[in-house]
Amino acid sequence: ATMTTSIAATATPSSKSSPRGGATTNVIFVLKRNAKAAKTKLEQDGCLDKQFRMIGDAGDGGDCVAIPINDEYVAAAAATVADHDGIIIGTGTHHCPYSTSVLGNRGNVITRNDLSLLQQTVLDVMLLSSSSSSSLLLSTTEQRGNTTNSTTTDDETSFLIQQIKASKAIPSKLEIIGDDRTIVLSSDAFCCFDESVLQKIDMQVLWQRICKVYKSSRIVRRGPIDANSQIRHSGHRLVWPVLSGVPEETGPQSPGWICVTEQGIRQSFDLTRVMFSRGNISEKIRFGQTIVRPGDEVLDMYAGIGYYTLPAIIHGQAKHVVSCEWNDHAIEALRYNIADNHVEDRVTVLQGDCRIVAQQHNLVNKFDRVSLGLLPSSEGGWKTAVHALKEATGGYLHIHANVPDKERREWLDWTCQCLLEIVDEMERPRMDCWIVACSHLERVKSFAPTISHYVADIYVGPMRLAPNNDLLKAHSLDGEKNGKMKLGRTWVFRKATGTWKPCETISTPPSCALSESGVLCQKWMA
Repeated sequence: ATMTTSIAATATPSSKSSPRGGATTNVIFVLKRNAKAAKTKLEQDGCLDKQFRMIGDAGDGGDCVAIPINDEYVAAAAATVADHDGIIIGTGTHHCPYSTSVLGNRGNVITRNDLSLLQQTVLDVMLLSSSSSSSLLLSTTEQRGNTTNSTTTDDETSFLIQQIKASKAIPSKLEIIGDDRTIVLSSDAFCCFDESVLQKIDMQVLWQRICKVYKSSRIVRRGPIDANSQIRHSGHRLVWPVLSGVPEETGPQSPGWICVTEQGIRQSFDLTRVMFSRGNISEKIRFGQTIVRPGDEVLDMYAGIGYYTLPAIIHGQAKHVVSCEWNDHAIEALRYNIADNHVEDRVTVLQGDCRIVAQQHNLVNKFDRVSLGLLPSSEGGWKTAVHALKEATGGYLHIHANVPDKERREWLDWTCQCLLEIVDEMERPRMDCWIVACSHLERVKSFAPTISHYVADIYVGPMRLAPNNDLLKAHSLDGEKNGKMKLGRTWVFRKATGTWKPCETISTPPSCALSESGVLCQKWMA
């Protein structure tokens, strides 16, 4: 670009076309901080050339903005704008991109470079499928690193780009899971095409191209999960390479078998049969690295494929974990993962309903902590969990639940209240001095709008072994205030105030509680 100090010194150029989607035209140069004011003034005086857009990083030092001006108003621009706070620092000619009105678009100009990697891949397949446009196929399919700033002027390609960007059926990105980078599509991805778009795509070619671009060998689609099912099977279905749906065979080396390594722990399972949530990774880390302590004996009542069993053993250095699970496919994966992570001598697997196998194997008075990682509610296992704690020392329950955010405080008080009722029904010696104290409530992830997955860390055991000196002090003060007969036995640490407070009595169970028939009313999940 050239720059002069006055309009008069600049010859009026012809708008020479440029392959970069614009042309060279007369401009004024202003500092970036003055660009808006200068453009407004030019527009008011009819001096702004609306065929072009402003362009930044102009001038010899790249610290100016070039604003296009009409040829017939060059002199007027000098007279009107130059006198306006002296914001013009130079005039001359510069290449400027065409405005959207000149390009004929009714909105913002969208080019290939505005598309995500996935959307670019879809565009390439659509062009490849169209014999009339196959020559336009770009050579950057395998990587995003296309730094070309050029825009295509081909009508069909531009139209396809607009369609792809606007389509709700074409996602902008993909979820990738597992060590083999399995691609997971949402349930509606590539399913609701407008017919004019669908006819331009060979789906098998698209799947193959997506796998090549993302360096994957498998595509699955997320399916629905029955939240009321006792055994919540995975809804994932294979899409590519050759099988579709749920393959007949399962187990290691089967088409649906996948390995997900997290924090050095290998977790393998059949993703078409077993659920897996990556959103729980923070809780797995917390449980294994900050909750479980060396030497702990742990009961995992809803073990799945070892979500919390393996972190307890590998990172928490638990002495032993007893893992209960009733899903046949999860049991197969659990046993495989225990062997694959070389911890067979420290884990015992019990298959079946944890409440029943606990009775069959006398899992009473044996554990320092119990994991109740069942969603949407583990309430049905609370009694079994309390009975499993060591009578001499008590222990911790780690209770998972999906809870409406606005009810989390009431849910916590109510949960502690229910646990104390279980304690008082046990009729064991010295149990009358046990307390229930929630030391922490962890929000794991969002389950639905206004509903979250929470984990409550709740101590159930003798007051004298309370986990926190501040709790002992609060308990003592409460006793002095109310007398020993009214001494509080349910406590919650209120994070907002940083103090221990007696739980409030909850007369009406929260909406996420089990009904009297033992069934979870899930209207609140709708």
